[in-house]
Amino acid sequence: SGFGRMGNELADQFKTLRLSIRVWTDADFAAIERHSWPALVLCEDKQIVAFVRALSDGQVTAYICELLVVPAWRGHGLGRLLIAVCHALQPTVRFDLLSTEEADGFYEHLDFRPFKGYRKSYF
Repeated sequence: SGFGRMGNELADQFKTLRLSIRVWTDADFAAIERHSWPALVLCEDKQIVAFVRALSDGQVTAYICELLVVPAWRGHGLGRLLIAVCHALQPTVRFDLLSTEEADGFYEHLDFRPFKGYRKSYF
């Protein structure tokens, strides 16, 4: 798979869950493919069940913009799996993200540490 032992473990998890993973395409949403990496989707048949989108300089930092799992698939390790694939694709970068209180425990369980940040929306 190109990711060594970690990649083989990830591939086995996809098979166990009967899911496929692919890169986000223009058919999903054109702006995402052009401006994001990694941008990955997990599918059951052709139905998207989870996705992750990040922005990265490829050397130092990757910012996880979104990590979403449809409610029926939550609790099956898909978020953890998508983050593991992002790490396998960019093993030397650190991952930053903003979280909601509802999701804080998920990220803390994956050994992310909290840090202070700010956000302003214009809509």
